[in-house]
Amino acid sequence: MRYIFSGQGKTKVSGFIAPIMGFSAIGNEFAFFMGGGGAVLLNQTFYIGAFGEGLTTRHYTKINESSIFPPKGKTSFGYGGFWLGYIHKSQNPIHFGASTRLGWGSIYYDQYYKDVNNNFPVDKDYLDNVFVFVPQIEAEFNFFKWMKINVGVGYRVVAGINKEYAGQLIFDKKDFNKPQATLTLCFGYFK
Repeated sequence: MRYIFSGQGKTKVSGFIAPIMGFSAIGNEFAFFMGGGGAVLLNQTFYIGAFGEGLTTRHYTKINESSIFPPKGKTSFGYGGFWLGYIHKSQNPIHFGASTRLGWGSIYYDQYYKDVNNNFPVDKDYLDNVFVFVPQIEAEFNFFKWMKINVGVGYRVVAGINKEYAGQLIFDKKDFNKPQATLTLCFGYFK
């Protein structure tokens, strides 16, 4: 009989840290996310940890076209929380797995009035607190006993978008609920 948590009656515990690069979209524009995480690895099969990632590309939005100086703002998006995963046959040089990242964060809109010479901020900032869920499937490549590369594809679901300006939503969930690909470099003990 074989068991999930076995190995001479003991669970083998190790761990890893990992920078995470995400490739997705905001609206119809390419978006790049950068972040990282760390996890406790059980029997080289299951892991649980924490992560954080944020939008690094610039995305601008107009929310009121009626003004002579229309407000234009940069959208910022960041979130973090729990990172859970399963690795199938981790001893193979190339193997597969699945993971999910779920947590909380915010979409931030910084409003600017554009001057002919420069942009200068106005004292109105907009912050929308959201819940983010990113399930994905992955392929992993074992390079060394201390390093592997993970390539994943999944879908980012953002819930709780409800911030309004002049009676209209500032953000639209369809601009943030998007497919996402990730490249993760894992450093830890994988033997």
